[in-house]
Amino acid sequence: MQAIHTIETVTGPTLSIAVPVELKGTKVEVVVTPIDDPQESLEQARARKIRELTMEIPKLSPELVKQLAANPNLLEGSVIHYEGPFGPACPLEDWEALS
Repeated sequence: MQAIHTIETVTGPTLSIAVPVELKGTKVEVVVTPIDDPQESLEQARARKIRELTMEIPKLSPELVKQLAANPNLLEGSVIHYEGPFGPACPLEDWEALS
């Protein structure tokens, strides 16, 4: 199926759209809908797309809110630091096959 999507500015009572010669003699459907914000800038379009594609920040459970209120440093110290990013993640002896 061949489709043409174009945005045109209506300046009078008629609108003329160029179509490929392959469509000559065939029935086509023409849908005309107004655009809400034709002056949307590139930056506005980018910000709109980011808003559409990003998720909401999840809400904390009431239990977790209570725990954080009681201990603001609840998450401190829970991060595991891995010192050697290019080294083995476990001792080499753990990888030895049974003999």
